[in-house]
Parts: sequence; C-alpha cells; structure tokens
Amino acid sequence: MKNWAKYGGFVAAGVLGMGVMTSGFASAQPSTTTAASAACQINVGSVTAGGDHRMQTFSATGARVADKIVAKDIYPDGSVRLSATQQYGASIRKTDFHSGSAILGEAFYESTYRTPPGGGAPVTEKELTRIGGG
Repeated sequence: MKNWAKYGGFVAAGVLGMGVMTSGFASAQPSTTTAASAACQINVGSVTAGGDHRMQTFSATGARVADKIVAKDIYPDGSVRLSATQQYGASIRKTDFHSGSAILGEAFYESTYRTPPGGGAPVTEKELTRIGGG
C-alpha cells in the first residue's frame, strides 16, 4: 500500500499527459480582415495650418475610419512648426482635458485646454506656456 501511494502521483501525471497528447495541439487560425481592422486602430493627431487640433483614426488595413477636428483655433494660424504627443482624457468636470507640446516659431510650448467630451466647441481654459528656446 505504501508503494501505491508513493507512485500514485506518477500514474496520475502519466494519465493526464496521455490525455493531452491524444487530444492534439491547438492550432492558430488567421482572423478575418474585418475582425483585425475593427480590433486594431490608431489615432493620429496633427495641427492644421489654421491652428486646429485634428485627429484621424486608421484601421489595421490602412483605411481611414474617422477624421475630425477636435478643437478649433488652439494655436495662432501658421505658427506651429512641429507638434508632439497630445494626451487627453475625461476629467471630473465632465470635460476632456488635453495637454501636449508644440514648437511655435522658434520656441517650445506646453499647451493645455478643455473641450466637451469627444471634442468640439467651446474650447475653454486654453493656455500656452513657453518652456524654452528662441
């Protein structure tokens, strides 16, 4: 009886292993293009020549899914030379808070502003803070 208890664990492991081996292995199946494009998207932001914050959404296939102006007149017309990452998210004031950085003329600025959820007007609490340069 002592031997049975000693080797019982090995027997159970062997039976379990045989069950896995006889049931086969899982194989990867390619997903459909529709499922991939719906699940994988990227939001790309930019600043227009008119100083508007624009956001475009592209699917995994490269097709543009959405194109909208998030906020108008964030920057003076024609002044943005380079814009960087803009973060946004809901705030406790039931608005979206946006913050990011850009180079205007020869100087580096931090920008912040608020919009209604999802963007649009009115843009409130708009601030440009000079960080450095020029």
